[in-house]
Amino acid sequence: MYFIKGNEKYFINEKINDLIEKYKKEFNNDVKIHDFYAEINMQEVDDILNCNDIFTLNKLVIFRDLEYLHKTKNQKEILHFIELLNNLSENVVVIFTQFIEKNDRKFQPSDLYYFLEKHTEVIEVKKLDERLLISYIKNYVEAQNKTITNDAIIELIVHLPNDLSLIINEVNKLLIETPNITLQTVQNNNLTLPNDTTFGFINAFLAYENSTDILKKCYEQLALGASETSVINQIVSILVKAQTIYLLQQQDFTTLDISKETKIHSFQINLYTKFIKKIGYKKIVELLNYIADIDIDIKKGLIEEQNALKLIILTIIK
Repeated sequence: MYFIKGNEKYFINEKINDLIEKYKKEFNNDVKIHDFYAEINMQEVDDILNCNDIFTLNKLVIFRDLEYLHKTKNQKEILHFIELLNNLSENVVVIFTQFIEKNDRKFQPSDLYYFLEKHTEVIEVKKLDERLLISYIKNYVEAQNKTITNDAIIELIVHLPNDLSLIINEVNKLLIETPNITLQTVQNNNLTLPNDTTFGFINAFLAYENSTDILKKCYEQLALGASETSVINQIVSILVKAQTIYLLQQQDFTTLDISKETKIHSFQINLYTKFIKKIGYKKIVELLNYIADIDIDIKKGLIEEQNALKLIILTIIK
């Protein structure tokens, strides 16, 4: 049995694929793969793990991010599951995975989790720091006899979420167009972002150069169905992150230390630092206090959300 866990989905999936290939070779491709995600039907799992399928001798069973890894009231099913795992036949290989953010305080492990930690081969994966991330992407591209420049990689990292799967997906798309990715290549392409308008608004806000661009990105979100409240929450999130980064910098935290503390890419921290210098820490605090007052007025019914957002945007860009 294997237990693959960590905070980088790309490496979790990579380890799963490595194990699949390993056991396909070991079983001469005579293996049936069962793949479960989050929730399971215990009777179905019972049949699979008990080898009730007389037509298939070898099985590879994958459980991805099972709810049973979390502490639950359904202790009886968890204990039954553990009993099944304790009595596996040699021709059944089981892989558990868990994607979990580092130091996730909300996670409460179940007895199944503790069992897996003790009785499986535990494989831990984690996100790469920025320096290693650049090297990894560069090596990934060069392994295909193609090239990518460092500034192109940085551009991808800055504008994409901290998810290697998304970054590699964009790299693969660019490689279809050209074998040599440059900064210009990235800038000339529309990056596939989860909720692209949200990232467009955040980037326009942090650039803090063009009030028209901020307004445009804001209205794009509203036109696509985002609520005024969600846009206000995005603004608050940006300001809170900027405030946190500033306060950590005042305590002589390095960019790398801040990145580890806040889980924000160091390249993005540089964007926040430029934003702080442009707008000034005093205005960040004033804006947060102003939005807090506006929020109280919204809850009291003294102002509508639409007008509240307009006032906040006008206060920001004036």
